[in-house]
Amino acid sequence: MEEKITINGNPLSDYGAEMLAGSYNSLLKPAQLKPWVSNEPVNGNGVQYISPKPGEEVFVAERQVDLIFSVIGDTKEEFLSNYRNFIALLQSGELDFNIPDLGRHYYLKYENCTSFDHIALLACKIAVKFSEPDPKKESE
Repeated sequence: MEEKITINGNPLSDYGAEMLAGSYNSLLKPAQLKPWVSNEPVNGNGVQYISPKPGEEVFVAERQVDLIFSVIGDTKEEFLSNYRNFIALLQSGELDFNIPDLGRHYYLKYENCTSFDHIALLACKIAVKFSEPDPKKESE
């Protein structure tokens, strides 16, 4: 993964963190469309849908994004400091992930940790679930 990834303008490396393989899959997965407006009349067959006309905007729903990170430190103290600071950042509210490889920002909100593994209190792998309220939001 690209080292220039930032969260709220801070490089991941400031936290001894790195985004791991598989994360881009989640970021690039298309968002689901919002449900179509429909009507199922009792005096007619089937369902009627109101579809956007050609050229009209189609709206997407909020989506879930799963990202995987590693956090490391040269000593137990450095690792624990990096880990605590990284978790505090993730839990701080709306997060602006700048992913230069993908050419855009992603605005995510921390939901929960879905898995956690550590090695001798010097490194960990943490999978995190985020919500993306507006998958089409490009920039502030």
